[in-house]
Amino acid sequence: MRSIRSIRSPLRSPSSRRPTSPLARFGETMPAPEDLSAALRRLEDKQQHLEELYTHQQKWVQALDESILEIRKELARLAARFTLLDSRIDTALAMREPGRDLLDEKPPHY
Repeated sequence: MRSIRSIRSPLRSPSSRRPTSPLARFGETMPAPEDLSAALRRLEDKQQHLEELYTHQQKWVQALDESILEIRKELARLAARFTLLDSRIDTALAMREPGRDLLDEKPPHY
């Protein structure tokens, strides 16, 4: 019985072994240094573009937060005014004479 070490692959002889990259397993070779520097520049450009997008999104989020705060203040102001007007209507309805309908009454300038 032969040992596993004595069995040689018919496709590769020991003299043809060379350092391989992880890409070699997939039939690809390592790119040239020029290609790597170009790829690095592309990645840096993409990173810069993403950082710019992130900065713009931060500005939009801040602007939206400020507008939401303004809307909440306006809503609180309108709610207070509504409460005041509602109480005035209740007071006016309570002060009317019983049996008189306000719709039948003529305005004071007639």
